[in-house]
Amino acid sequence: MSSLKSVTDAIASVAERSFFAYAEPLIAAVPMPGDCYEIRVAFTGAFTGIVRIVMPASLAVDLCTAFAGIEPGDEIEPANVADLAGEFGNMACGTWLTSLGESACFSLSHPLVRPCGDAASLPAVMLINEQPISVTLDLQS
Repeated sequence: MSSLKSVTDAIASVAERSFFAYAEPLIAAVPMPGDCYEIRVAFTGAFTGIVRIVMPASLAVDLCTAFAGIEPGDEIEPANVADLAGEFGNMACGTWLTSLGESACFSLSHPLVRPCGDAASLPAVMLINEQPISVTLDLQS
């Protein structure tokens, strides 16, 4: 199957190519901020699971403005930020699954996006635009 590293590689690729962001591995422990979005994308196919990404709300806004060509500082509806955070998760999961070279097709669920309160206990695994994100991969047998 795959490793978390291949998922974070896909996230970095999507961040850099589609959202004009800079992604880098995490070198030292960085606390997750409290105000964040949790994105879950479930998938089925050669194997089944869920990719979960938790990102600061400020990063979601940055990605939204970059992707949509909105000027920094302009007002953005929270629903639009959540929608684009979900699309980011969908694109990252799809990029990761495509990179595996499986012969079977995968189906991705509609991304579930919700604001999350205290993310301080989550381990950050990488940085996007110098902001930490947490990524987990739950594979089901």
